[in-house]
Amino acid sequence: MKNYIDKCVHTMRNEYMNNPKRIRSDYNKEREAIDVYKGRELLELIQNADDELLDGMGKEIKLSFFDKILTISNNGSPFSEDGIDSLMYSNISAKAHKKDVIGNKGTGFRAILGWAKEIRINSGDLSIKFSDNYAQNILFDILKDSNHSKISKQYRAATLVFPEWVDGKNKSDYTTDISIHVSDESQIIADIHKQLDDIDGELLLFLNRAEELTVATESRTIKFRKNILEEDRVLIEKYVDGNVADHQEWLLNRRNGEFEGKHFSIVIAYNLDGLKLKKASYL
Repeated sequence: MKNYIDKCVHTMRNEYMNNPKRIRSDYNKEREAIDVYKGRELLELIQNADDELLDGMGKEIKLSFFDKILTISNNGSPFSEDGIDSLMYSNISAKAHKKDVIGNKGTGFRAILGWAKEIRINSGDLSIKFSDNYAQNILFDILKDSNHSKISKQYRAATLVFPEWVDGKNKSDYTTDISIHVSDESQIIADIHKQLDDIDGELLLFLNRAEELTVATESRTIKFRKNILEEDRVLIEKYVDGNVADHQEWLLNRRNGEFEGKHFSIVIAYNLDGLKLKKASYL
């Protein structure tokens, strides 16, 4: 995988050297994604993780936030070369022709760039990180060594176009760990805590694969567990610090189909306490 990363960076350097307009285009697309998905950054990451979960393995997604490091972990498919491409190139997704998926790996990563000083990915034999400083330093070298050096101050590089290989990996119980080293800005930290607090067990009703969703912070650990009783009946259990805190049974009405060549799934969930309509989701 390291050889593939080196090859991708070499290719991107040549593209930027030969076509500086591409630099500005990539940067603007990255900034646009941050604005478009603001407020749903964690949902994008959770959807990506759900799409990668495999049969025969633990179908858990874990979010943890300690010491200004936000980590999302899962035991699904590790990153592939196509997955790397979806990060480096806008509008390229390895999932484009797959059914029963709801996330977009590149979109999810671009969404969290507004929070991050650095993003690290440990997945299978992949160990890389992204940072604004690293990307700008490479861009400076590219323009310095080309005939575009006079316009270097007019350009900024997109963060995700230049992955940096990291030797050595942290031991983990998961196939994939994505760690976001969060900015020190108090508003960003508050936004992350709010999104973590807003996560509830009902989210599992609308995920295709995940059966457990864990949110761990310095103050507590909450686990939501989905138990499929029948095809259209689901029990959601909530545990706080290992103790049962709540459970609810739901009826699901799901419709799958295609529209303009794209797969869609509509799920309506009814809480059995009075059969009151609770939520509808379009994924």
